[in-house]
Amino acid sequence: MTQGRRLLADGVLVYAQASLPIVGDDQDPDFLSAIAGHDGAIDIDSNQLETLRSYSLRGGDRPRRNHQSRAVS
Repeated sequence: MTQGRRLLADGVLVYAQASLPIVGDDQDPDFLSAIAGHDGAIDIDSNQLETLRSYSLRGGDRPRRNHQSRAVS
């Protein structure tokens, strides 16, 4: 880890000393935007988004997937 930065699988860049420790996501920049506080970045229930933010930024219990069926058009 150079200067406390670490590039994880799928292009996720972590900088542990930053106020938002996940600083890059090559595979899903919209998800990173949502974690950073942009509520409209992805289509997700607000409670589930808050759970994902908490897990991503502070750790704890891994969120469960919401297995809702989706209509296929």
